[in-house]
Amino acid sequence: MKMNVLKWEEEFSNKIEELEVPHNWDLHVDMDLVKQKTGLIYTQQTFGSFRCSRCKRSWNSSKVSVLFIINLNKHLRHGTVKMRIFKQGCERCSSPEEMTPTVTSDNIERVVCNLVHKIQRKFYEVNDQYQDQKPKIYGPLEGLHNKERCEACRHGLCEQQVLSCTYEQNREQREPAASAALSVMGVISGVASIALLYFANK
Repeated sequence: MKMNVLKWEEEFSNKIEELEVPHNWDLHVDMDLVKQKTGLIYTQQTFGSFRCSRCKRSWNSSKVSVLFIINLNKHLRHGTVKMRIFKQGCERCSSPEEMTPTVTSDNIERVVCNLVHKIQRKFYEVNDQYQDQKPKIYGPLEGLHNKERCEACRHGLCEQQVLSCTYEQNREQREPAASAALSVMGVISGVASIALLYFANK
C-alpha cells in the first residue's frame, strides 16, 4: 500500500499559507529517513489502518509514528521538512511484509497543524499557547502494541514518545503535590513561631 504523498504535501502547503509562516517552506516524503545530526527532529504519533498484502488481515494502530526533520536556511529564506511515516508488519504472518498505514484526511490535518505550529515556535518564536491536537481513533484497537513488528520501535521512536508523555504526566502530578506540601510546611512553620512567642513571654 502506498502512502498518499500528495495529500500530506498539499496540507502542509495550505497550513503554511493559512498561518502566514515567513519564508518558503517545502515538505518532502523520504521513506528511508533516519535521525540526523543537523536539523530539528520532531516526532508524532497518529492513528492509522493497515492491511497485510499476504493474508489480507486488517488492523488498526494508534501508534503510527511520523518522523520530521526540519531545517531553515534564513539566508536563502527557505525551509525544508523531510518526513517519514513508519510501517508495521502483520502479527499473523511468520515473515510479513511491512505495510504503510492509511491515515485519514482529518488526522493528516492534525499532524500537519501540530508540525507547522512547532515550526512557528522554534524558528519564529511565536508563542500562541497552541496545544497539539490528538488523533481521532476510528475502529477497534487489538491488544498491545507489537514492538517486534513495528518499524518505529526498532528506531527507538515509539519508546521515546511514551517516555516523553510519561514525564509530562508525572510532572503535572508532582506539581500539585509539591504545592500541597509547601502549604502544609507553611502552616507548621506558623504554628511553631506562635509557640515560641508564647513560651518566650511566659
